[in-house]
Amino acid sequence: MSPDEKKHRIREAIKQIAIRGSEIRPMIIAIEDLHWVDRSSEDYLKGLLDSISGARVFLIFTYRPEFVHTWGGKSYHYLMNLNRLSNHESLLMVAHLLGTDDLDMELEELILERTEGVPFFIEEFIKCLKDLDIIAKEDSKYRLEKDIQAVIVPSTIQDVIMARIDSLPVGAKKLIQMGSVIEREFSYQIIEQLIDLTEQELISYLSVLKDAEVLYERGVFPNSTFIFRHAMTREVIYNSLMLKKRREIHAEVGRAIELTYQERLEEFYEALAYHYSISGANEKAYQYLKLSGNKATQNHSLWEALGFFRKAIDKLKKMPEKPEKIRKQIEVIKLAEMPMRLLGYPEDSFDILHEGEELSKKLNNTEDTAIFSGIIGLYYAQKGDPSKAENYLDNCLRHIEQIQEVKIITPLVFDICVSYLIRGEYFKILKVIPKVLTLITKTETKLEFFGKPSNCYSMFHAWYGFCLGACGEFTEGKQFLDKSLFLALSLNHSYTIGMVECFHSWYFSIMGDGKNCIKHAQNSIKNLKKAKAYIYLHMAWTFLGIGHYLLDDFNTCFEHIKKGLEIHSKLGLTFFESFHHAYLSMAYLEIGDIEKTRNHAEYALKVSRDNIEKNNEAHSKIMLARAILKSDKSEFNQAKDQIMDALKILDEFKIKPIYAVGLYFLGETYADVGLKDTAEEYFKKAETEFNKMDMAYWLGRTDKAMRRL
Repeated sequence: MSPDEKKHRIREAIKQIAIRGSEIRPMIIAIEDLHWVDRSSEDYLKGLLDSISGARVFLIFTYRPEFVHTWGGKSYHYLMNLNRLSNHESLLMVAHLLGTDDLDMELEELILERTEGVPFFIEEFIKCLKDLDIIAKEDSKYRLEKDIQAVIVPSTIQDVIMARIDSLPVGAKKLIQMGSVIEREFSYQIIEQLIDLTEQELISYLSVLKDAEVLYERGVFPNSTFIFRHAMTREVIYNSLMLKKRREIHAEVGRAIELTYQERLEEFYEALAYHYSISGANEKAYQYLKLSGNKATQNHSLWEALGFFRKAIDKLKKMPEKPEKIRKQIEVIKLAEMPMRLLGYPEDSFDILHEGEELSKKLNNTEDTAIFSGIIGLYYAQKGDPSKAENYLDNCLRHIEQIQEVKIITPLVFDICVSYLIRGEYFKILKVIPKVLTLITKTETKLEFFGKPSNCYSMFHAWYGFCLGACGEFTEGKQFLDKSLFLALSLNHSYTIGMVECFHSWYFSIMGDGKNCIKHAQNSIKNLKKAKAYIYLHMAWTFLGIGHYLLDDFNTCFEHIKKGLEIHSKLGLTFFESFHHAYLSMAYLEIGDIEKTRNHAEYALKVSRDNIEKNNEAHSKIMLARAILKSDKSEFNQAKDQIMDALKILDEFKIKPIYAVGLYFLGETYADVGLKDTAEEYFKKAETEFNKMDMAYWLGRTDKAMRRL
């Protein structure tokens, strides 16, 4: 089972446990301290929230005000702010803690003045007063035992906590300081490694801390775990340590984890990265940050992966300048590129990639320079700067000629193909892919991913099959697409399956097969969601819309294409924006909304020209021509010229199916102004091409158009 499939199955299992459990009895799930949640866990919680609206599940989240959630708009969500307690409520809590509501007036005033209605503060303050023998019970009444002016009473929650810790035996205090550095939760095995005490002494001091309710114990000794009763207690103790002392203990904790869990160290990469990062051991920190990033990438926790790689890069910058350091920086940046790409290149992505390029040049490393040329070329292609993309990709191709290594050539060709797809240069893909397929077969590396998010061998077959279809060779193209899907399914890799299904859907959308277009788009969406591959999810939604267009279900068509456009917009992408608008224009034309047809076509034309997406430019021109003529028949020449320009582009780029569709729309353009003979001429040309390519949907439309003549 692939990592992303395992992750999906685990999430689904937990969700089903909650839902099935609620069918037996109402279920309450409480999750504390959500302000510390990682992105992957937060994504899981969002999924759980979406699935419980009809279940008997009560979810309780606690978090600090700075945490920003995304589920506030749900009808079954209720926000309750926990404000400070009133004086009356505070005294009720004090009565509960002391077992009586009979308090001396001076004691009441002291508690209310110092704790200010904060429940945790009240609880800790009462314990502190008892530990310091400041209060005493006489009969059933609590009173101040000492003159309040003669003793130092802690005035803040931090002071209260530290006063309680300072009152502990020296050994117990040292132990809890060590524990605060480990984390809120720590195991007996780790604390045993860290502290210089006999087993009996250690057990004794742990008992003291449990009795003082500083720690709770979970599990059976000696495999037990100790947990700070409150996160703030741990924070206060940790912050009380001198910075130098903290760093020393963090380093000791790292060594203890390595020694204790050497048989299953992978489970502790993140903890080791954390401890060695704070300790100042930059080399160790870099190693474990890199390993944590790889682990997160494999688990499709992409934001976490990118965060680990960024920190690894920062640690390397603090190390002495040596060629080995530069090689390590290049390696980490290449690893960071995958989560960057899948997340749509967030924030400082270009700066990191550019640094990798400069470091490669500094070492005169031809292979890495070529790799970064391809990576940055793809970055510019997806961010909508085609001229820079072309320069980088040309540079990449020049370097490839000097390289014969499959592990170098494969990812470079992968990046180049993505850029060609964006620009509609399908005929170029048909030239470069056969060579790399031969090389992969020869080197028996079909199952390798070559550092890419999807299996390269499967994707090359999918791209080659799609491009054959886009150039009019549908029968041969289907063979390659079927092989690509077989390979992807045998790998059971959600991202690869999602991408291969996406190109199947695109293939059928061009062919005009609505049912198959919908089927493969749905499969693509399901698998891309599993893999969190949001950067291509927008395309799958729009292909789903196109499938419904081909079945004359225009309401559903609009819904899905708009969904694709919404995802595209949220990701901040520029590439293929014109694609969505061109198809919206096409759908609005069918329902006779000429104003929206023209608006979307004009916008699609502008964006496609800006991004040099020639295939989308041609499509936009055709739609704009139809809108122009529908608005004003006197603009026939302008409309005709737009379509003729589109046909030139499509002919130059060898995109035969869309060229034939252009002929069909040119026939309609002549028919609209009563030039029936010329209209019939273009309909027959279109019919001939559709027959050659077995494009049944468009043949049917052409036949109806000729009958109308």
